[in-house]
Amino acid sequence: MSQTILGPGGANYLSPNMPVAAYKTYGLANPKSTHFRSGTCQEVECGAYQHGWTSVIDVSTDLGKRQANYILNGSGRKFTSTEAGTTVTFVFAPGQKCFTDHQVSLERDPIFYTFQGDWRARLSDVTRRSPDNWLEDFAEHQINLKDSIQRG
Repeated sequence: MSQTILGPGGANYLSPNMPVAAYKTYGLANPKSTHFRSGTCQEVECGAYQHGWTSVIDVSTDLGKRQANYILNGSGRKFTSTEAGTTVTFVFAPGQKCFTDHQVSLERDPIFYTFQGDWRARLSDVTRRSPDNWLEDFAEHQINLKDSIQRG
């Protein structure tokens, strides 16, 4: 009986019934470096830009001190602030760039790829394929699996 196990990145996987070499992986990728570009708050209709936002920072930590220093001395943004103990609350007005690096899709076709193995190990180089070739290879692989199961 299969059980769920924790895989890479904290993802849940069914416990494999066969060795890694018995698997072939088919995937699609949209890499940030080739399929996206930086975008502005306006073009992504950023809620923080449209309505303003609040950042609550604990200045008792090193990270909090660096964040508060950046907001106060380097961000160039307009805000009001209140302090309560070691917490500083910054309230930013609408209409200014937020702190998020927005990404906009370039609407490119994904990269179709395969490799021998599964999430446990990649046993071959990644092969990039055309969509038609990827689909044909996938279909042939499914037929081979079906035939293998029927043979026992």
